[in-house]
Amino acid sequence: MLKFIEKRSESIVNDIIGDIYGNKILDIGSGNCNVAKKLSSLGLDITALDVKNRSLIKSLKPVLYNGKQIPFKDNFFDTTLLIFVMHHTKDPVGLLKEAKRVSRKKIVIKEDIYRNEREKLMTYISDSFVNFEFLSHPHTNKSDPDWKNVFTSLNLNLISYRYSIAKLLCFPFYHGTYILDKN
Repeated sequence: MLKFIEKRSESIVNDIIGDIYGNKILDIGSGNCNVAKKLSSLGLDITALDVKNRSLIKSLKPVLYNGKQIPFKDNFFDTTLLIFVMHHTKDPVGLLKEAKRVSRKKIVIKEDIYRNEREKLMTYISDSFVNFEFLSHPHTNKSDPDWKNVFTSLNLNLISYRYSIAKLLCFPFYHGTYILDKN
């Protein structure tokens, strides 16, 4: 399991490193903190943030918060990261508003997306198993057009986006990576 986590974290960092602006970074929903650790090893000043301490890294503990109001001042970070976390919150739009508030420039989002009802159902099922969250998982996943509408409604400039596919049990899962500018 640790090899899988390491490999996945390395893949995520390789995918987003070119999209990060500045040096002061907030990783919202940092989970096991492996992405934060890898970014820190590249010389970035990274702060991990989560609702629970699930860190696998002894030297890196997340700042804990209530899941609603991020405990930092406006424009405190150059870039905020939301890596596969939006669908784990009951209010992803509220979380994105908070990310916008504490970010000075960029927001980088990686999120599971779906194109139809079948993919939506398979995404819900697989995400519940992967995260061992069954009854408490809010499943607030969105389609690509739905996410883009949210970004527009929050006056976030979509600088770029790209898609990738991961396979789990021979079923393809679609991921969207969205690079947003708050200005």
